[in-house]
Amino acid sequence: APDPDGASCINDADCISNSCVAGRCCENACNGVCEACSGLGDCNVNPGNDNRCPVVDCPVSNTVCRTFPADITTNLCANVGTCRNAQSACQPILAPAGTPCETVADGVRGRCDGAGNCADPCGELDECDGQCIDLLTDPANCGSCEHSCLQGACAAGRCQPVVLASGQLPASNLAVNGSHVYWLNGFQNTGTVNRMLKNVPGGEIQSVNSSQNPGAGIALTETQVFWIGGTPGTAVWRANLNGAQPQEFASPAGSLSPISLASGFAYWATPGTLDRTQFFRTALSASAGTAPTAFAEEVPGRFSNLLTATSGCIHYRASPDDTVGTLIKRVCVGASPSLIYSGQGDIRDMVADATALFFAETQRGVSRILLGGGVTTLIASSASKPGPIAIDSEFVYFIDGSDAFMSCTRNWSLKRVRKDGEGVVDVLLPAPMDCPRRLTVDSEAIYWVTNVGQIVKLAR
Repeated sequence: APDPDGASCINDADCISNSCVAGRCCENACNGVCEACSGLGDCNVNPGNDNRCPVVDCPVSNTVCRTFPADITTNLCANVGTCRNAQSACQPILAPAGTPCETVADGVRGRCDGAGNCADPCGELDECDGQCIDLLTDPANCGSCEHSCLQGACAAGRCQPVVLASGQLPASNLAVNGSHVYWLNGFQNTGTVNRMLKNVPGGEIQSVNSSQNPGAGIALTETQVFWIGGTPGTAVWRANLNGAQPQEFASPAGSLSPISLASGFAYWATPGTLDRTQFFRTALSASAGTAPTAFAEEVPGRFSNLLTATSGCIHYRASPDDTVGTLIKRVCVGASPSLIYSGQGDIRDMVADATALFFAETQRGVSRILLGGGVTTLIASSASKPGPIAIDSEFVYFIDGSDAFMSCTRNWSLKRVRKDGEGVVDVLLPAPMDCPRRLTVDSEAIYWVTNVGQIVKLAR
């Protein structure tokens, strides 16, 4: 008698189903696509491959984060009765989340997100040296990567000022070197010359002098600090930066102007009798007490207590009528004073480099005069009262505001402009600022003193 499904067979007649498939009685011929007979004689086995199934062509758009398998040419059956297809058989291999992938922005290497996409790893943040950083608030990366606020806070992508010292007398001048900031603690011939480490807010304050009554002007060399001292400002003093006892460097008669250093000399001016102004210089290497050289004079002298020196010359503010200093004059060794600028507003500050003189003028702005001669160029306009100013190799920095110079109504802002006048005027610190009085700059920061006894810096 014929055998039931699942029994061994030789031909169809051996089976009740009349279907002998591969030596076994099956329920039927099991010849559908991707169909094979089971050990029990059921047509429910996936044979793995069926040449009637087409080759599966997989996508070739591979990326670091998403890799597709090669075209499928064997094992083409997906399950019983069904061939494999691209939708089911070509599922991509996804790289683990965090795998480095293509560049997604300028200088930013992407990271796989685990879903096959190469994404910005920081999302709304920015990547700095492999770290996700908020450039709006990070004080070590403020506004851009590696822009440190130097102990200051970062707000809206801008460094905020940091108070180095407070509780001082109203400071009148300051200077900075590689390690310290120096200032005249007090004015009108009272107080001390103080200093502190420029990168230690709230650090120790040291007095360079004790009784020389600093008046106007402070200047630094690599090894010494110079200032005008005495009562009322009748001598030039100096002290070594290593803490040596101050020395009276020079003492011409009369009240002295601020001091300025250039090309190995100290320069200053002193009003004499009968409206005569004398201009002095002494070599920085001179012994203490060496008589200074009076290299020029002006009669009648209208010197207005503001000067800056270049090699062999002094540029100074002068007044046409002993009121407002609207003139700028130049006097050089071996020559007479000459007028180089006549303005309408008060000349509030001036500073020079090797090629040009920069000055701030009330209700005009910041201007430049080339030392070799030429017209005056306005590089930043202001309808207010700009000044003080400071310069580095590229920019002029200046305080701009509408209040009186000694006012503390805080209507002041800190700005900068390129020395060639190109581009826009940048507002580095918008109003209000606390009573700024004098300004200086180094490679790291901008520094100023205030009328309320603060020494402040702002990272550049």
